[in-house]
Amino acid sequence: MQRRYAVVSLIVVGLSLYGHSMAMAAGATPRDAVKLYFEASQAGDVETIKQVIGGSFYNRRRVLLEENADYSMFLREYYQGAQLQIGNVAMKENGTVGVVVMRIWFPAGTVDTQKLLVKMDAEGMWTIVDEVR
Repeated sequence: MQRRYAVVSLIVVGLSLYGHSMAMAAGATPRDAVKLYFEASQAGDVETIKQVIGGSFYNRRRVLLEENADYSMFLREYYQGAQLQIGNVAMKENGTVGVVVMRIWFPAGTVDTQKLLVKMDAEGMWTIVDEVR
């Protein structure tokens, strides 16, 4: 009986953790969404990337994310040792849309700066939907 209880408890805990990780797949704030995107890119975690991005930002990466088996390894190698700096966050449209400045510092000394358009979904989570050029 105790063994059955232990197994059921482990299943419940596992499902709870899975649900929590899925809830965190989109950011609770605009900064969280950008940080999660960067961390998933560093880890080569394409499943998390697919959950934290949307719109035209996703569409431009769709083939890489869905059909390129080597993309995960490429991301891990490309972002190895890179550091993230999140700059200004400018909110628009009653706080449901924002622009986040993301700077990535690479070990070779180069810096990539992007302005990312983030949008709050119906559940209050943030996703990256486009780049502002």
